[in-house]
Amino acid sequence: MTAARLAFIHGGVHTGACWADTVGAITSLRPGVQAVAVDLPGRRSVPGDLATLTIEECVDSVSGQIAGSGPLVLVGHSLAGVILAGVVERLGADTVRHIIFVTCCVPPNGECVVDTLSLGFRQVVRRIVSRSAVIQAPPWLVRYAFANRATPEQRAEITRNIVPESAAIVTQPSLAHFPDSVRKSWILTQRDRALRPANQRSFIRNLGGVDDLASIDAGHEVMVTHPAELARAIVQLAFSAPPNSYRAPAAM
Repeated sequence: MTAARLAFIHGGVHTGACWADTVGAITSLRPGVQAVAVDLPGRRSVPGDLATLTIEECVDSVSGQIAGSGPLVLVGHSLAGVILAGVVERLGADTVRHIIFVTCCVPPNGECVVDTLSLGFRQVVRRIVSRSAVIQAPPWLVRYAFANRATPEQRAEITRNIVPESAAIVTQPSLAHFPDSVRKSWILTQRDRALRPANQRSFIRNLGGVDDLASIDAGHEVMVTHPAELARAIVQLAFSAPPNSYRAPAAM
């Protein structure tokens, strides 16, 4: 049987560079694995206009970058949650066999990312996106929401790799429908300030549950702060049979 390829999709205000340490750890654990970390449009060498970027354009770009033969496991982080369903639809469930959501934002169908955030974070993000079509995360927000649980060196790396983002991606309604045949796994970050555990469990409910749930004692930038632990979780999920499915408890 052909081994699955791994495709990593970064979140908002990031590039594919954020996955470097995790992908390196995965290739050490699983030599020969095919792993690629893509960039969304408008960053590094991938063309795109952040001022007019849409979710559909992100889907087109990602699908083109990872198209190929053989089964595929998608690994998405954070804002990638609004792109993954479109990529599955574009490439087909025969190709995309498995999705691993790493603290992803998965709004209910027809809602946008901003609507799903916790109250204080939602108010801050709404102010930011109301000012410009192209947004930049302020340094204090990066430190608070992204860089908690990070060492000084990791904090510097996180800050250095933050890039401008399209306001439309967090305000455009999205879809969360995935074929039943696609396995869904979730990696929950226990110390996440950007997407708190309660938020993540609500996103799992939006998916109708997941087949596997793993948990890491980390903040939002788990791929930078805990790359070895994340790599082990991804390898375990990507190359094992699914256990019993998990459904998040109903909101209180």
